[in-house]
Formats: sequence, structure tokens, C-alpha cells
Amino acid sequence: MRYLFLVKTNLVQNVPFNVTVEKIRSVCNRKNLDYELVYTVFMGEEEEVVRKFLNEFPERPLRVIVCGNLESLHFAVNGLVDNNNVELGFLPCDGNYDFFSSFPKIPVSKVTSIEDLVEGQAVDIDLVKINKRYCITVAYFGMDTNLSWFGLQLLRFCRWCSYFRFNQQWFRRWFNFFLLLLDTQPKTIRVCVNGHAVLENIYTVVAFANTRKYGTGSLCAPLAKIDDGLVDLLFVRKMSLRAFLKMSGIYWKGLIANNEFARNFVEYRHCMNIEARTAEPVFVAMDTVIYLYDRQFHIQTIPAALRLLLPTGKE
Repeated sequence: MRYLFLVKTNLVQNVPFNVTVEKIRSVCNRKNLDYELVYTVFMGEEEEVVRKFLNEFPERPLRVIVCGNLESLHFAVNGLVDNNNVELGFLPCDGNYDFFSSFPKIPVSKVTSIEDLVEGQAVDIDLVKINKRYCITVAYFGMDTNLSWFGLQLLRFCRWCSYFRFNQQWFRRWFNFFLLLLDTQPKTIRVCVNGHAVLENIYTVVAFANTRKYGTGSLCAPLAKIDDGLVDLLFVRKMSLRAFLKMSGIYWKGLIANNEFARNFVEYRHCMNIEARTAEPVFVAMDTVIYLYDRQFHIQTIPAALRLLLPTGKE
């Protein structure tokens, strides 16, 4: 078994970069593993590196362990998808453990342990496919897409400032209110679910969820499961500021699927195939990575599409 560690170097990291690298080398040398460390800097570099390794070792079992953030994980997934000889592990180095909310029995101490990860076992999980790109957590557009874009740009600009490092989630949540005030242009979407059910309305947020969370601490899709063969559709209609203030607490607490007040503004459905059409091109965030889609796109769930490496002590 060959191990490929992809280490993101330009993060606001919860654990110092040199400490992470030192731990990887220490564990791999002690266990006499066949491994290689690759440092990544640029957006999308993980996808290129993984594809290169798969071309060089097409038949050899490979474990790819991403040491970075959700953006790093997204590109690694798109580089190795549909390859049965590859298992993917994730070590969140930015202090954001929302991805592992899909595996609540795994403690944080296991999530951050390189030794437990290399000794772990792989499980099959689903992926969400939008046109030709794959998403492992949540894809969404609308107000939250603007929020993600602003938050990522802010963090890249202010890496030197520890204030934004420790308060980024607080800052993003408050910025939601400003987005609502600024986002006054009506936007309409037509959604066809599982080939027949049609939703057409002005939206605030539309999300296609494979997991419960997507990186800002919110339980946007509280009923989503990463291995159920379904994608959860969350459709939040345009609402007044007063309704939004009440809805925000429901949204962040993960009560949006069953709350009586939320039902006035929210459609929540389990789906396999979704066709979406917008009046204008939209920015879609997939695992916090933002793409521009031109008016029409197809969303589907791909069951058991990825072998995910989980640390020992899994469910």
C-alpha cells in the first residue's frame, strides 16, 4: 500500500504546518510505510497531483490523505473518483471538523490523529454530481454562496490577523444579515425533482446536501446521510427581514426540516435526480469551491462512489 500525503501550505491552520509534517514523517517512518509528501499551494493543485499519481501507478493500491481544508478535499475527490484502488483520508488542519458530523461516534481526538488514520478502515460513501463535477459535502447557491466567497476572500487577505482566525464563523454568521439587505434583486429558479415534482419560486438559498454541514457550523440539512444513496434538497424561498431574523436561529440549530414556521418558506426533500434552471448564470459553491454555471444544471447522487478512510474508533 502506497500513501500519498497532500499537505496544504497556505492555510490559517489550527495546527502549525511544520508540526503536521513532522508528525506525518514520524508516524510513517515508525511504521515503515511507503509514503510520499507533496506540498500544495494553488487552488486545484490536489486534483492534478492525484491524477498524476494514478497515471504512474494505475494498478497499485493507493491511500491519499488530504491535510488541509474542505477545498483541498474537494479537488482530491475530483482527481480520484471512479478509481476502486484508491482510499481517501482527510485530516482537517484548519480546525473545522464539520465534515465528520456525518460520523458522530468518531471523537475529535481520532479525527486529528495521523496514526489512527493510517491504521483506519475504508467505508463506501456517496457523492453528489453536478454536471461533470463531484461534491462530497454540500453544493449550494444564493445568499450562502456570496457568504462563502466573501469569507474565503477575507481569510486569504487577513491570514496574518489572528482575530479573523478565531472568529471567522461568528463573522460569517453576522454577514448573513448584511447580505439579506443587499440581495434585493429577485432570482427565480425552476427545479424538477426525480423527474416529475416541480418547484418554481424566488429563492434565498438552494442547497444540495450529501452531509449535514458544509463548513460554517450550520446544520443546513439535518436529515442528510452520507451513505443513503440520496441527496437532500433544501429550497429556501425569499422572505422578509423579520421572517429571516426568526428563521436564522432555526437554520443554525438544524431544525429547518421539521419546524412549523420554517415550512412556510422551506421545501426539504430527499432526491436522486434534480434538474435546475435559472433565469441567469449563477455561482454554485461545491465544498466551498465556487463555480459559475450557465442557467441549467443536473444534480444526481452517485451511491458508494468513494472509499473514505476513517480513523480507528469509527462507528
